[in-house]
Amino acid sequence: MTADHNPEVRTVVHEERGWQVLVHPRNGDGYHHRVAEGRLHLQMWHPKRSVSVLLPSVETDNRYEIFSKRHPTVRLNTYPDVCEELESAYNLKGLCSDRLCEFRIWFVLSAQIGATQPNVWSRPVPCCQD
Repeated sequence: MTADHNPEVRTVVHEERGWQVLVHPRNGDGYHHRVAEGRLHLQMWHPKRSVSVLLPSVETDNRYEIFSKRHPTVRLNTYPDVCEELESAYNLKGLCSDRLCEFRIWFVLSAQIGATQPNVWSRPVPCCQD
């Protein structure tokens, strides 16, 4: 099942090289339920190409998910695989993995401290090299 890739329900926290990094706003509907259930995640959105990448969460079976209306939805285990898929299928370069990891710590993991089920922390998000 494909997760919700609608960028309009998220807030932009960073823009770089045509990509936007988005998160669910803390004052948005269902934010606290998302945190408690481990469904809070980052989204990379490329508005010019209409390509979305959800970073791992319970909502995506702890995998990365790439969505576009032009290609089938793909779930991948590692960020290097995401970068490879973005280049081969969309001719796009992914964002810096270190920066994404920092955003994930600040906007996802910090929100989940003390609020999530233990399995949310059981699998680290792999990062890629630039």
